Parts: sequence; C-alpha cells; structure tokens
Amino acid sequence: MARFEPKTLAHIDRYHWHKSNRYIQLGTILGSSIAYANSTSKEWQEISILLRGLNNNLSLYLNKVSNNCELEKKQSLEIIDKILKVHEKIEKLDEAIMLESTITSDFLNTLKQVKIFNISTFDLLIEGLLVFAKTGLPPSLKLEKLKRAINSKFSSKYPNNYIDKVNNAFSVVRIKIDSEINLSKKNNKLTIDDLIKPSFINNKLKFEISGNLTGIESKYLVEALCFFVGNDNISDLETFFTNRKNILIDLAKHFKATIENFDNSKERKYLIELLNSFDSLRGGFYTAGTNNEVLKSLAILFTSGRDLLRFIENNEREEIQNTLIYYTLWGSIYGVAIFPKTLTEVVTDDNSNIKSLIRAFNIVINDFSRTQSDEIIKGVDPLILEKIGKEAKQIDNESTQVNKQNVPYQTPISVLSSQVLEQVEVKKS
Repeated sequence: MARFEPKTLAHIDRYHWHKSNRYIQLGTILGSSIAYANSTSKEWQEISILLRGLNNNLSLYLNKVSNNCELEKKQSLEIIDKILKVHEKIEKLDEAIMLESTITSDFLNTLKQVKIFNISTFDLLIEGLLVFAKTGLPPSLKLEKLKRAINSKFSSKYPNNYIDKVNNAFSVVRIKIDSEINLSKKNNKLTIDDLIKPSFINNKLKFEISGNLTGIESKYLVEALCFFVGNDNISDLETFFTNRKNILIDLAKHFKATIENFDNSKERKYLIELLNSFDSLRGGFYTAGTNNEVLKSLAILFTSGRDLLRFIENNEREEIQNTLIYYTLWGSIYGVAIFPKTLTEVVTDDNSNIKSLIRAFNIVINDFSRTQSDEIIKGVDPLILEKIGKEAKQIDNESTQVNKQNVPYQTPISVLSSQVLEQVEVKKS
C-alpha cells in the first residue's frame, strides 16, 4: 500500500492551492459557522449528554423490566436527579412558575409557609400541576413525571402498559429539552470575526482563531488546520483510517517544525501514546490524559472518528466545551460537502447567518481566485453566476437590515459553493 505523502506547506501557494484543494478551503469556514450557531451553555451541553445516557439506560431497563433490573432502574433515576441538579442552574422551579403565572415572589413564599393538613400549600400546588397539567410544564416537572412513571407499579400481566407509560414520559422530556436547547441557540448571530477563514500572508497559509482557547490550544488548532487543509490526500473516511498511522506521524512532524519545544513537551508524549495504541492488543486509549482540548479532539478523530455524529458525540462525552475545535478539524479534512443538512440548516435557515457565511465564502474565493477569475467565470453556468451576483449585491449593501419579504438564499450554500468550486477545480487542474 502506498504511503500517505503530505504536501509541503511551503509549496502551498495560491496556484497550488487551486490545483490541489477541493472544497477544503470552505470546510473550516462552514465548520466554524456550525460550531458558533450551535453553541449553547455548558449546562445545556451537560444535560444533552446526560439525556443520551438516560435514553440508553432506560432502553436497557425496559428491555428486561420483567426480570430483576433494579440496578438499571436505580441508575436511570440517578441520571434524572443529575439532570434536575444541572437544570436548576439554568432555571429554578420558582422562576418557571412565576414566568408562567401571575404569582409573585412574595405570594410564592407565603404558599411555602402555609400548610393544609400539615402539607405545604406549595407542595399541593406542584402536585396539582403534575396530575392535571398536560402541556406547558417546565423541564423540571416533566422530569418529575418521568420519575413517577418509572416508580409506578409494574404488572407482569400487562407489561406494555408500563413500558408505554415510561417511553411516553421520556419522549415528552426529550422534546421539551431539545426545544429549550434550540431556543438557547436562537440568538447566535454569525459575524465575519466568528468564522475561521484560511488566507495567505506572505504566500504562507494562515488561520486566525477566535474563541475561548488557551494560547497553546490555539497554536495547536491553527497548526492542525494548516496541516490538514494543506493536504488533499485524504479523500474520504476510509483513506484516513487506512493511513492514520502515517497521517499522525506526519502531523507530529508538522508540530515539531512549527511549535516551539514540541520535542520535550507533554503533547508529544501524548501523541506517541496515541500512536502506540493503534497496535495495542489491549486496545483503547486514555483520551483524558491531557488538558489540551485540541489534542483530545485529535485523539477522538484518530480512534473513533469514522462517523461525524459519533465524532461529535464522543467530543461532548469527553467534555470538550469548545465546539469550534472539532467542527473545524472535521471540515479541514473532509471539506464543506460532508456536513449533513441537519447540521448546516442552523446556519442556512437564518438570513443573517447565511449572509455572514456567504460574505466569508466570497472573501476566501476572491482571495484565492484573484489572478485567474476570468477563466473561472467562463466555465460557470450563467444561472449560477446570476445567483452569485444577486447574493454579492445584497451582501455589499451597507444596510444591516435583512429583507424578510425576499428570500435570496433559497439554494443551500453547500450546493452553491460546490458548483462554483467545481468550476474552479476543473479550470485549475
């Protein structure tokens, strides 16, 4: 099998860039836009991970509910309590009640102090909501209803009744939490500064990183992106995993050439351990063996990055808080076309976000296509040129208001950019 041969970044100038890269130059832009548009609080990220764990645990529990499965039941209830504890940091139950009623804080405190038959009036209020309210309950009360469904009596004569009750209660919780998470993302408006754009400075490939990264993490992410974007040998997932040892070795060599004191660093030791794990009979790798989130994400990429959604899930499980890291790494390797619509629509369905994304695409395409733009235009479908012209005209408009009556971005950006870049590639090959 032929060895993976990386391109020397010193030779990646504008001309070689056109000739060797397919949609990769836009992969980091789209990856960073997805990361920003999907960003949410640490608490919601944690709840999302816990909810997936609860889903798996409940599946195990319900599959053998007729047998002795107290352990799975106990674990499910513990996960629910963890979700409740985290959610309390986002919204306390008192706050949720006041937001959805005319009850004041003083009156709520009075309810907590007054008792009927030695039962708190506040507890009676909550009980009434749990029993009679069918819709509109906050996540905390929906989780409480799920706990009650799990703790309800199980009849071996009618097991499906119990299973359906638990499944329905969990489905209500999941829909509510997903809705709250999506709502938390609504105000994520992209700007040019949020996006990671490749550029050439003094004929050298450069990236500028924005985001909450430490200095060393920022350096490693920049150099990892330079390495992957500067190579076009990784055409697909199979190529990556077939050649992952050679790719990791060459990536480490790149770090050695670009990062000061890499030879004596903890990061180098971590990557050597990762490399050795590929041939280990015991298998597995201790991803959490570093505090560097970029290296953690790279380790996940090299060990379990065979599927984008699984790659994202494993990054979340390792509590890598900065989504910019793993979305841009993926985009820098596989390009713009590999991101599924389910991820890109959070960007493309918002006029303001798509405007910023197209502006960034235009900057990059114009930068790398400046010298031979006439030849490129000759090969582009006139309808596509007309579409781009309309978009560019609107983008250049100084007004910050988006015309809600017109929908100028009906074509998905990945399709539009792919058509243009296909012509770029044909003309430069």
